[in-house]
Amino acid sequence: MALGHGGAGAPTLANVGADMAIYAPIWNVDAVTGAWSVGAIDQFRRDLADEALAIWRVFVRTAGASGMDAEAATDAWILRRQHMNGVAQAGSVP
Repeated sequence: MALGHGGAGAPTLANVGADMAIYAPIWNVDAVTGAWSVGAIDQFRRDLADEALAIWRVFVRTAGASGMDAEAATDAWILRRQHMNGVAQAGSVP
């Protein structure tokens, strides 16, 4: 995906996502290492889920019209999963 956005000089996923109205977490080395060192990993789990969803959404949106069906199917799957398991929807800012 980075190749389509400038290769090695590409902006962060958060910046690319923001241009497409897609939430993606911003990773901060100090926050990650500090929280990891004390075992505060719940936020990391949410951030990883949000990042995975952001990567998928950027990928399908760059596919154009054919990606719209894939994104709609993803949204429907997330909604079903949320209702069945009581899981918070990824892509929401905590």
